[in-house]
Amino acid sequence: MDSSCAKKLSIPTFAENPNPEYLFFPGCEPFNPKSNWDLNISCTQMLTDRGIDFAILGDDQWCCGDKACRLGFDTISTLLAQRNILAWNE
Repeated sequence: MDSSCAKKLSIPTFAENPNPEYLFFPGCEPFNPKSNWDLNISCTQMLTDRGIDFAILGDDQWCCGDKACRLGFDTISTLLAQRNILAWNE
C-alpha cells in the first residue's frame, strides 16, 4: 500500500509514525479492491479503535512475493521477502 492510499484511509505510515509499537504488513494484494480490501480495512479500523500504536511501511513496502512463490519462482520470492525484512529492520 502506498502513502497516498494510506492517507485516504487514515492509516499511519512509518514516515508519519517512525516509532510505532507494531508494524502492520498488509502485503500488496490485500489492498487491491478486488482482493481482501474489506478485511484489511477492518483490521486497520480495529487497531485504530483499540488505540493500538501501529504504522505501515507505505512507499517502502514491497510485494511480499507470495504469487512468485506459488508459481515456483523461489529466487524472486526470496529477494522480495528479504527486501521487506531489510525495511522492517531499518
